[in-house]
Amino acid sequence: MKLTFLIADNCLASGIVSLLDTLTIANLWQQKLTSNYKQLFTTELVSLDGGVVNTGGGVQLVAAKALAETGGTEYIVIPPFLPVGSWEANTKKELTSWLRAKHRAGVPIAALCTGSFLLAETGLLDGRQPPTGSLPAGSSVTIPRSTSDRRR
Repeated sequence: MKLTFLIADNCLASGIVSLLDTLTIANLWQQKLTSNYKQLFTTELVSLDGGVVNTGGGVQLVAAKALAETGGTEYIVIPPFLPVGSWEANTKKELTSWLRAKHRAGVPIAALCTGSFLLAETGLLDGRQPPTGSLPAGSSVTIPRSTSDRRR
């Protein structure tokens, strides 16, 4: 399975790197237990331009390619972002358009924690309860057309 991790400025590296490590360990166990060296999981990091992304914690991640260059994606992972809603207004349209196109093509999309707010911006969560906990006090982020209960 090929997992594509969408990275953008202010995403949380821990939401990406911990999954990459887990998938690597799963591949190693599969190889050890079955002597089959074909990887169960392959991964790639993609960003708008295929360049360097500055995470919310100050770590830099390097994308393997730009959104427009992706192909063969079987699953998309959207990481958490802090502060919530910190993706740039001028990049939001490109990110949400790409996600909607992949969804129309049948690619499943997972959003981790506050990454669900970016997923909600696509309209794919309209009428649904977003899969995230409560927002930080004073947050002005809203989920368009969803059934979000901000008291959670």
